[in-house]
Amino acid sequence: MITLKQIEAVYWVYTLSSFSDAAEKLNTTQSALSKRVSDIEAVLNLQVFETKNRTQLTLSGRELIKDFTEMLSLRQRILNKFTDPKDYSGSFRLGVTEVVALSWLPELISTIKAKYPKITVESNVDKAKNLWRKMDSQLLDIIIVPHLGEVNESLVCNYLCTVDCDWMISKDLLPVGSPFKLAEIFSYPLLMHSEDSILYKELQKMLRRYRVEPREKIYCGSLTAMAELANSNMGLSYLPSNLSASVGRKTENLRKVDIPMKVAPLKFYAIHRNDDLCSDIVKTIKPIFRDCAGE
Repeated sequence: MITLKQIEAVYWVYTLSSFSDAAEKLNTTQSALSKRVSDIEAVLNLQVFETKNRTQLTLSGRELIKDFTEMLSLRQRILNKFTDPKDYSGSFRLGVTEVVALSWLPELISTIKAKYPKITVESNVDKAKNLWRKMDSQLLDIIIVPHLGEVNESLVCNYLCTVDCDWMISKDLLPVGSPFKLAEIFSYPLLMHSEDSILYKELQKMLRRYRVEPREKIYCGSLTAMAELANSNMGLSYLPSNLSASVGRKTENLRKVDIPMKVAPLKFYAIHRNDDLCSDIVKTIKPIFRDCAGE
């Protein structure tokens, strides 16, 4: 059986052209090093070094040294992944909701890559419940989502921020400063979130509680599309307060409406595998959310 110590012995004798220097490099004795070389030659049943010049490779040795070099390089790359996180060169799977993607995703990716230059970030933008399912199936490494219930004991949960929402409508439908009645506001079509979203369920509860029945509903699965529809006079919407900063011109014609009916702010958490890399990445990205962390 060939061992890494034997491969190292051959590599360093060849590289340094000296048994004594190679022994010093590997922190061992020259006799122990010679035995490792002899043992690998016995296992392979061939001469690695010439008999008359024990630091000169045979033809077979020249072929082997290429493979030995690759094996030692591979071992070093594997060690680097676990000894220095900055050298991690694998893929990293990040799942975020649309709110997070629109507000922070570019900064999240750039911050992670600044800390881990060799990492490959694979981003997945989806609804919260789908991200939770993928996380439970170990298809993602970190998800940034609202809390939906109990967290698997193998996962870690870290609070990041709170996102509030506002009622918004086009200035063409309700000019700024114009008085209004609740019944008047809800005479406009209500742009509703998709039925499998958290905001949809919370809005439905709130509408029932206040006994409000919009004249018409338009369901939309995209916050960006909803903002554009509201901006184009299509109706009343309930959107994240920070959305206008993310989508810019798509909301420039919108105004906030002070309606005494609001859903509780959404608290977002980083849910991740319990390992050093994920923990360090969460620590690295947490300052991005400080403006809305409420801490």
